[in-house]
Amino acid sequence: QTCALPISAPAARAAAFLRKHGYSNVLNGGGPAGPSDLWEALVAGRGELSFPLGGLQQLRSAEGSSTLTYILTDASSKEAIILDPVAEHIERDLEHVRKLGCTLTLALNTHVHADHVTGSGGLKQAVRGLRSCISAASGAHADVKLSPGEVVTWGGGQRHLKVLATPGHTNGCLTFHDEAMGAVFTGDALLIDGCGRTDFQQGSAQTLYESRSEEHTSEL
Repeated sequence: QTCALPISAPAARAAAFLRKHGYSNVLNGGGPAGPSDLWEALVAGRGELSFPLGGLQQLRSAEGSSTLTYILTDASSKEAIILDPVAEHIERDLEHVRKLGCTLTLALNTHVHADHVTGSGGLKQAVRGLRSCISAASGAHADVKLSPGEVVTWGGGQRHLKVLATPGHTNGCLTFHDEAMGAVFTGDALLIDGCGRTDFQQGSAQTLYESRSEEHTSEL
């Protein structure tokens, strides 16, 4: 049996556990915490990793920023929304939406990214009526400027994302909470085994710590 894992301390422990229980080909495949050439080799050999989780599709950029993009779909309305699209992967994302039989209505950005260009503009050119969303505090252009405490409604009015302010990586970082799904989309406020950098682009380690604190996240 084969299992591919990103390089990190938790992944190393998971790899040891899997080997102990009979998995003979366990591969740590790179990613943000490991050498990029390993991740690129894994993607080239096995294809880009995609995790369909019942109305949630997770896609990962193979190069550069290793950004996680999420596509959420609603079975009743056949609407889809996308979080943190990347310009280089517009066609990939549109193809996933087509395969899911849905219409893309919203493109949400957790923040302005320094290491890649958002795909919102290109998606709007390809999809009539698509609206882009970003934090009002970011100072960036978008069709919808979001503020903390707002609720983004989609899926024929039946789906909801609560908007939370989680600054520290940038002033305009937002987190989106889907209570019904039990999912929180944090952008770079919270990464796998880490958090976003704070040494440029309005970064503040203290502010980011407070954004991640139990008191702040009690809003969930």
